[in-house]
Amino acid sequence: MKVTVRPATLADRDFIVDGNIGMAMETEGRAPERALVTAGVQGALEDPTKGRFFLAECDGAPAAQLLVQREWSDWRNGWFWWIASVHVIPSLRGRGLYRHLLRARPRASRRGPNRVRCATVRRRP
Repeated sequence: MKVTVRPATLADRDFIVDGNIGMAMETEGRAPERALVTAGVQGALEDPTKGRFFLAECDGAPAAQLLVQREWSDWRNGWFWWIASVHVIPSLRGRGLYRHLLRARPRASRRGPNRVRCATVRRRP
């Protein structure tokens, strides 16, 4: 399995929307309104100041996603990257795709953060 990581484009919108809805179903037990999620994903894809999506592809097909959002910390006088909207296609989990995404994201930015934080949620029982 060949894994590549790349910045997402508008052509990836539906894959990311599906991933975000799938993640909400797994973590919250409910599906958010598709139109709202679509607008939010498209907003980030069109305006990188809102966040940057990255995709991991397996053999050329999208398999996982990750969103990086920047936040200024006044009391630490530095930038933080928040990792959010992580989703891996269930049938491809356990193959290191998140690790590939996480390792690739620092190379995708000219200026790195002072810290990286990951917004985590627990799977619903």
